[in-house]
Amino acid sequence: MWISDSPYIGHIASIAAAALWAIASILFTRLGASINAAVLNLLKTGIACLLMLLTLKIGAGHFWPQTMTSAEVAWLAGSGLLGLTLGDTLLFMAFNRVGPRKSLLFMTLAPPTTALLAWPFLGEPITLKMCLGILITIFGVALVIDDREGSEGQQSDKGGLMLAAAAALCQAVGNIGTKLGGHHAPLEMGLVRITFGTMGLLLLVLLTRNIRSELRPLKHGKTLSMVLVATLLGTYFGIWLQVAGLRFAPAGIAATLSSTSPIFVLPLAAIWLNDRLTGRKLVAALIATLGMALLFDIG
Repeated sequence: MWISDSPYIGHIASIAAAALWAIASILFTRLGASINAAVLNLLKTGIACLLMLLTLKIGAGHFWPQTMTSAEVAWLAGSGLLGLTLGDTLLFMAFNRVGPRKSLLFMTLAPPTTALLAWPFLGEPITLKMCLGILITIFGVALVIDDREGSEGQQSDKGGLMLAAAAALCQAVGNIGTKLGGHHAPLEMGLVRITFGTMGLLLLVLLTRNIRSELRPLKHGKTLSMVLVATLLGTYFGIWLQVAGLRFAPAGIAATLSSTSPIFVLPLAAIWLNDRLTGRKLVAALIATLGMALLFDIG
């Protein structure tokens, strides 16, 4: 399903995932005003899960991976439940408590945490060059997110910050779980991950929301089209590429490169959301790009 002799295929896949998430985030930002965040999260993962099932059936002749062991399925299932169900839910809760800027700043803890966990659990040592690349990239991303010229109505509180930190930890542990899911085609690994993540979200939404009333905005063709496009780019291809990045690159590097969505959001937000592109943001983007270039220099 994914054939390449390039030693940087994992790096490229991770950056491509970040770029697609940036485009999808602009679309989901517009949708967030009409659809509840938890229901929207379930909707996009559910649609992407069905698309992955169909893709695997068409490409390989079966709906579910045939060569995975029970242990590998369990690792990928845990990754989906932690990252897509628990992690995303905690992040949405943090958004409501402290706002998106502070929440996303705490989410920059996920890549270095992934790298630290990858050393003992995956046998991927942390080199000096890797440390520098990760820190420089994350510093640039954090500068982009920490836009002090912006305004945020939510007040900071320790509970909200702890929720954001817990979301980052879930993402980091989920990344390790994905790596432990074996050496299979990224599509198959992504399918297992998103299937269990979707089931977890479905249970959560059924217990807390009235799905029928929440989905009424989809009766408008424009809203439904936007959901489908955002899901196709950000969830279907995005998760596929994210798993490919973790499959073919060191976990810490893949997690760092896939976290650079805020860099790609800059020009998109300036065009579509009339967000001002400041000198601070441009410098931050250059810093993050320097860090990414350093990570590409690691074999």
